[in-house]
Parts: sequence; C-alpha cells; structure tokens
Amino acid sequence: MIDVMGEIEIKSVESLNWIFYDMPTLKIDGVHIYRISLVEEAHRIREFQALLSLDEQIQANRYLKKQDQDRFTISKAALRIILSRYMDIAPKALLFDVDTGKKPFVKSNRTFFFNISHSSDWALIAVSNMEVGIDIEFVKPDFVASDIVQEYFSQDEISYLNSQHTATAFFKLWTRKEAFLKATGQGIGDHLKFTPSLTGVHQLNADLYGYQHNWKVLGFMLNSDYACAVATASDLIFFLEYWM
Repeated sequence: MIDVMGEIEIKSVESLNWIFYDMPTLKIDGVHIYRISLVEEAHRIREFQALLSLDEQIQANRYLKKQDQDRFTISKAALRIILSRYMDIAPKALLFDVDTGKKPFVKSNRTFFFNISHSSDWALIAVSNMEVGIDIEFVKPDFVASDIVQEYFSQDEISYLNSQHTATAFFKLWTRKEAFLKATGQGIGDHLKFTPSLTGVHQLNADLYGYQHNWKVLGFMLNSDYACAVATASDLIFFLEYWM
C-alpha cells in the first residue's frame, strides 16, 4: 500500500499579468516571480561581475563561451540584487550555502526561500516565505523527445505527448517536474518518472517526497519560445516586471 502524505495540484495559465513593482516589501506573502532578460542586461556585465563572490566568479569562468559566462553572471547578480531588497543588505554582502538537499539559502536569513533558473536569453527568479522551485526551458522546435520519454515519463504522460506531437508539450511537462523537484530538494535522476506533470490533482508517495503539506504547480509560457513552471505550497503567486 502506498503511503500518501499529500497532494499536488497542477494547473496551467495561458496568459500572464506581469506587475510593475518598483520596490519589493521586506515582508513577503506567497511567491514573487521575476523575469530577467539576459540580452537586455548584457551591457552591464562589468557592474554585475563586481557583485559576485569569488566562488561565483570562478564558476562563471568554467563556461567555455563568453555568452554563457555572461548569462550566468547576470542571473547570479540579479538574484543578489533582488534578495538584498527583501533583506535590507548589500547585494555583495549576501553569503550563500546549500542544505543537505543542495538547495541554496542565505546564511543570515533562513526565513526566505528562493530559486533560480535560466535558459538561453531569459532567467526566472522566485522568492517566497516557503519552499519554492522554478524552471524555464527554451523550446527547441526540432527537439526529439522519443529517446528519453520512456525513462522520465509515466505511461499517461507518454500518451499525452504522443497525442500532441510538439516540442512545446514536452517542455511544458518537463518544467513542471523540474520545478517541483527543485522545490522539494529531490534529485531529478530517479524521481522524474514518478513526479506528476499532467494537469489535475495527484497523490504524492511518501517514499519519494518528504513533505507533509500539499503542493501547487503552475505551468505558464513566458512567450511562445519558453516553457516555465513554478512549484510552491502557497496559494499566492505574483509575476513581477521590475527587479533593478
């Protein structure tokens, strides 16, 4: 008998209302999601490099292409800038660590949860007062999923993908799985196939997920080229336009 600890409700939205939010409050209720154009902010790369820690700079330099180095740098700097406004601390002064599930946190403040994801020209950052995970994937039009669906998707999900025959459908489901596993701190290797991604309410297996509360996953398209999803236990999700 499966030991059920909670539920996961999966929804999707067709259109988003991005709010121009000039300054985040120091008290957060729900989830705040920020979008960052890695192309539009590229001209400020030197400013952003100065905000990174030495470890982050070394990590950025491990990328072979300068474009990938810059995208990593902008994403990390944006995270520092956003978190600094909630915590009232200088961006460069933030010290990060990771927990046993390899989820990052700010050493001086464990009351804030955050997650970051970037793909091609865009990054998403989620900030919350509870566990949160976010994922964004560039939809490659010529992507062929047939080689991996058997390993990472359930039979119902495979049937759905076969009925759609689009790369967008694949990445919609994939981002929902990744967002949830990032929120729970689970590794994607052995858990992807058993992580629900179809819209609806699903039971969670206690052998795989160690959380008592119920979860919500919201799938959305940033635009026609990017599939995204956010996973949280909160009922409140806000999409914010302004981050700098």
